[in-house]
Amino acid sequence: MVQWSKMRGESDMNRRVAVYILVALTVLMLVDGKYGLFDTTAPYRHLVRIEEAKGAGLDPGTPSAEKSGLLEEMLGPGQVLRLNNALGHINVTGTPGAERAQLNYNIYVYAANEAVGEAYLDRLDIRVVQSETGLDVRLVEPAKRPEEVHQVRLDVSASIPSEARVEVYNNMGTVRVENVSGPSIINNAFGDTTIKEVGGKLNVDAAYTNLDVTRVRGDLVVKGSYGSSSLRNIDGNVTVESDFRTTSLTDVKGDIEAEISFGGIAANEIDGDIKTKGAYTIIGARNVTGSAIAHTEYGTVRFQGIGKDMIVDARRSDVTIILEQVPDHRISLETENGTLTLQGTLSKLQPQTGEAGKKMVNAVLGAGTHSIEVRNVQGNVSVKHPPHP
Repeated sequence: MVQWSKMRGESDMNRRVAVYILVALTVLMLVDGKYGLFDTTAPYRHLVRIEEAKGAGLDPGTPSAEKSGLLEEMLGPGQVLRLNNALGHINVTGTPGAERAQLNYNIYVYAANEAVGEAYLDRLDIRVVQSETGLDVRLVEPAKRPEEVHQVRLDVSASIPSEARVEVYNNMGTVRVENVSGPSIINNAFGDTTIKEVGGKLNVDAAYTNLDVTRVRGDLVVKGSYGSSSLRNIDGNVTVESDFRTTSLTDVKGDIEAEISFGGIAANEIDGDIKTKGAYTIIGARNVTGSAIAHTEYGTVRFQGIGKDMIVDARRSDVTIILEQVPDHRISLETENGTLTLQGTLSKLQPQTGEAGKKMVNAVLGAGTHSIEVRNVQGNVSVKHPPHP
């Protein structure tokens, strides 16, 4: 029974990882094929490897024993509710004007039989440590878990003052946090992660999850590979680090800096600058008030409606730039072993052929207030104005 439960959890986890890898490889190899590149599967081969995942899945079956309880403690403005959990679902909601933290919890034991489950459940407890910084909450287990106990899960649903902060460290499960203060920290894996209305800085590390973040009144740092991220209505700067992950950003007041590989990033309605670095990645930015910079190898870059400078340093990538404003740029374009196309009002600019067959365009349009600099190797470059014929 123990082995079967463990194998089932590992199998589910491995299938999920395999799906992410298959999607990434399919998209990126199709992109590579468009450029006529050879032996494009070679760089991917070492990635098609599923590592053994420890522990049973999030749903090991029907619990053998369970108990619930309620904890109430004082929690002041600026203090933090810190939750450490190995497996379970976490739900934290901030309430304006509240002065206490209320935590409803459920402990589930999955064991060989009910008697073993009940016996082990009696040895479990929730520990709450109160300090000047806030509350530290965690499940306390004996040093060694009996072999007849397959898994233990802790679910917590908490109501705290909205002026308080949170630090959630959950190894596996779903996490939902809403209407809390910052700076706050959310670490979660293998379960959907939803965060709304954070009144300050937020740090998130969410691997193997679908991450949804809405309304952060401060800077946002997001890390975590595999899955997807949707980040909306961010008042501060955004930093993204991920592999095998798609990330969308909408309505960001500050700057964006992203380093990604084997995935994609799409940014729309950005008031600041955007700077991206990636490999085997699709990069898109639209309606950016500031500048846009991309460094990439194997992938695509598409900039549209960028208010200031654009710089692209690419290898084996397809680069498309669409100007929505009247051209007022210093243009410097260069591609080696690729096509260089200028469309619309820019079609009068004819590419020149340089050494080693490079295609180049150097021109000044209008007063040359902003710049467009593109360097590409084994990839195409297209610049167009106006956006519609």
